[in-house]
Amino acid sequence: MSANKKILFIQLFMLIVVVFNFFVPFLFDHYKFLIFLLLFLLIGYFFIGIDLSKSANETDVFKKTLFYILIYFLVSYLSGLFIGYARTIYSLTFVNLVKNIMPTMTIIFVCETLRYQFIRKSDNNKLITIFSIIIFVALESAIGFYNYNLTIKDDIYDFIALIVIGSLAKNILMTVLEIKGDFYNAIAYRFIIELYIYVIPIVPDFNPYVRSVLLVLLPAFLSISIINLRERKIDKPKKKEKGNIVFYTVATFLILLICLNSGLFKFQTLVIGSNSMKDYMKKGDVIIVKKLNDKEKANLKVGDILVFNYDNRVIAHRIYKILERNNTRYYVTKGDSNSQADSGSIDNKSVIGISKYRIKNIGLPSIWLNELFD
Repeated sequence: MSANKKILFIQLFMLIVVVFNFFVPFLFDHYKFLIFLLLFLLIGYFFIGIDLSKSANETDVFKKTLFYILIYFLVSYLSGLFIGYARTIYSLTFVNLVKNIMPTMTIIFVCETLRYQFIRKSDNNKLITIFSIIIFVALESAIGFYNYNLTIKDDIYDFIALIVIGSLAKNILMTVLEIKGDFYNAIAYRFIIELYIYVIPIVPDFNPYVRSVLLVLLPAFLSISIINLRERKIDKPKKKEKGNIVFYTVATFLILLICLNSGLFKFQTLVIGSNSMKDYMKKGDVIIVKKLNDKEKANLKVGDILVFNYDNRVIAHRIYKILERNNTRYYVTKGDSNSQADSGSIDNKSVIGISKYRIKNIGLPSIWLNELFD
């Protein structure tokens, strides 16, 4: 029996099990899914062997993949400036991180290794490649099937858009990555895109429609970009390209922006949404906020521009007066352009930090988009 016929036999068996899962609730949980993949990886090893060789195009594909991922995170987290952020449901304790990350990492590794064997051992056979996409889309759909109530219209939409179409776009991209590059590129992509949610406590608060669009756009643009890559000849000596300098410069800049926007570090950015501080900063400016710990808050003084939470909004106003009540500090604030001080007072728990730097007008696109959707 030829290698292609063996692969098709394995794939057909996989598809039968996957289809059966639609009729048997919870046939696959996280660990049963992993066992299922490992079983077929072992079957593939005995029938067709394992090929983990690297591609000559691996480096180019990886650079392209990393660049698009950085663009994706930049756009996503900058969008959070006007649509807001939501906390993830995952605990950041070490034990829970291990419980969440290790099974997912193992599943990704086994899944992409298995896909790579189908593609490589069949010499990129079109039928086997298409069948591989169908199997992995069906598998992910079967796992997510019982999380939705398909008698409800909104759940039907979410299942189709977020699970089926999102999985189709992702699996097409994984196939492109492994044909043009190798399975290491596919694993790197999935590790970043699927594991970051376990270690970053906040994410942009997208509605299901926007999330479904993003699930398609990133794989689509990256797939097209990788397909258009020129093949690198193995025997051609490598040359340093000026493009590398541009790539790493852009990548570093994007990482810095994402870090500033995430709110996870000492400094973060904030777009000014009103003219209440027009003498110092106006609507559309971006300020860099220095976050303060309790010890640093004790050194706040009248005249500092305080950044604080009030009524589910983040406000940047100048400290007008400091009050002491029952050994607790309270701050009365006032916008420079306002005739009166703000009503009420702010305690230390509501204080985020102080404004350190200002960049004029750079936040105007966010303001315009925010006003467009209001």
